[in-house]
Amino acid sequence: MAGKPHPSDWRNAPASTQRLALLALAGIIGGLLLEFHFSGAMARAVAPTLIARNASGETLLANGSKVFLIDAGEARTSSLSAEDLGLRGPIMSVSSDGRDWYLGDDATGMLYRCDLSARRCSAALKAAQPGDRIFRRAHRVAFGGGRIFVTDSEAHRVLVFKADGSLVGPTRTQPLPLCFPNGIVADGSDLYIADTNNFRIARVALSAPDESETLLRTHAGATIARANCNTRSVDLARRGTPVLNTAIDSANTVKRYARPPARVDRVWPASLLHTSTGEWWVVQMSDGMRDGDVIRYGADGRTLARIELPADADPIELIQAGAAVLISDARLARVHRATLQGKLAGAWGPADFQQQLAAIESEREVQRNLQYLSFGVIAAGVLTALLVVIFELRRQRAEKWSAAGTLAPVSTPAAPLGREPVWVSPDAAFLKRAGRAPWLIAAYTVLCSAVLVYLMADRDLGSPIGRIGAFFTGTLILILVLFTAFIARNVGRLHRRRIGITRDSLSYDPGSGTLVESPWADVRVSRRTLLVGRDLVQIIDPRGRHLYPQAEIESQLLSRLSPSAFVREPRLMFEALRRGNVGLWITAVLFASYLAVQVLRLTQPALVQQATAAFVALFR
Repeated sequence: MAGKPHPSDWRNAPASTQRLALLALAGIIGGLLLEFHFSGAMARAVAPTLIARNASGETLLANGSKVFLIDAGEARTSSLSAEDLGLRGPIMSVSSDGRDWYLGDDATGMLYRCDLSARRCSAALKAAQPGDRIFRRAHRVAFGGGRIFVTDSEAHRVLVFKADGSLVGPTRTQPLPLCFPNGIVADGSDLYIADTNNFRIARVALSAPDESETLLRTHAGATIARANCNTRSVDLARRGTPVLNTAIDSANTVKRYARPPARVDRVWPASLLHTSTGEWWVVQMSDGMRDGDVIRYGADGRTLARIELPADADPIELIQAGAAVLISDARLARVHRATLQGKLAGAWGPADFQQQLAAIESEREVQRNLQYLSFGVIAAGVLTALLVVIFELRRQRAEKWSAAGTLAPVSTPAAPLGREPVWVSPDAAFLKRAGRAPWLIAAYTVLCSAVLVYLMADRDLGSPIGRIGAFFTGTLILILVLFTAFIARNVGRLHRRRIGITRDSLSYDPGSGTLVESPWADVRVSRRTLLVGRDLVQIIDPRGRHLYPQAEIESQLLSRLSPSAFVREPRLMFEALRRGNVGLWITAVLFASYLAVQVLRLTQPALVQQATAAFVALFR
């Protein structure tokens, strides 16, 4: 009856079930909010990982919100917050030109020269316009030849400034442009840059900052000949869209494996140090820029050894302190001391600094336990929700009603039929919704095609890989266009679709004028789909909305079917396959082909490589 709620309606559930459902909802939402809060608090309670040293032997560390200054005798620690220094934070870099300390403030994108004793910082660089950012986010700083060098990682460039802070200009270097430059060191007449996405340490002459050569490679295999990132993402970075920037770069970045003794996926160089012995120490990160290895290289770029850090270490930065190398560790909340020969010599820092690190780790442990507690609250909410589901299923079984938005046997008598078929046409509300589909899909096609063309603009069509990329891009665009045309054609036929009901059979017209007819004994119905002949006819959409008038479907169609005609979805699909449904067979063949390829990759890798090589050869 019109207006009468379905038995599954919330208002028909017992009061105890309703209270349980509200408790489950409160537990899940509250647990998620608590998890967000405690995970954020744990992320803020981090040990200092940024580290620098001045000419007098003082060491400065920072953790984003606070700086820690350790005197030259390594006996006493003083700490200041970013607010104490007039910075908004978080602090993204610490560096020194030997005399002054420099801090990079992420909130303003500016590098500041700081007098810690006076608790005062002033802008060290001059922006083109007041308030402009110098760097997007991740950056490192080096000083040499009377100039200041800043790696602006997300813009794939190094910014060069005079000592007075005025801009000389940016550079990406040639012949191999920089891709996500991170750590930077000035040594003598040269500049050395951790060129992260190109898997190398680049050497740049201070006198010619637009040209670079590779000092050493962190990856195995052939040398990278062109920038391993999307050059156009530089413009995106300037517009302040780091997420989109990273996504587009990922589409153009080719993954490589690391050279031994680094672990195979620790290939992304992030921080570097040139020691007094002439060796190069490099922090090489895994995907996600974490859990790195510290690798020693000779002056000629040969790999020497890996520093044996604890298994759960997460090294971030390196500096030399006398006869030792200091390695900051984000996860273990400590600074490792290693000899110049690569042997660990314990934790570094005076007693009061160790106490502050212990307090930070204790706070992290508290927040971690509270985060685990929030997981328990979420789990309790989920278990309560499962109880609600169980109680509702028991009520459904006891009251013998079918779920809303599903097809089920109807107990009411079938409506009488005349000599002519009774035709059931699609619901008017459904036709109105479907009328918007071609426009939405066309917009999606145009957007996807534009993105694909954009990504292909940087491909080198003179190489086989570039031509293969162009081939697949064109194929994808063609598939999108054909799919859009197919959807538009089907939507145009929707208003002509109809289901015909007679005493002896059921007919279906997909809108093309061709009738598919099936005896009542051969008709099958699942929860939302009707099988007529070999055609699958959707009666209810995934959101439980009827695509044909519900009253007519129940009184004219469902009431004429025996209970044996109602089957589960898998059985309906198998029956449609048995009858020769073309769409399902195409899907089955594609899925089987995919499985066959995966099995061959595991069992016959050489054969797959030969087939791949033969395919690539077609584009030479």
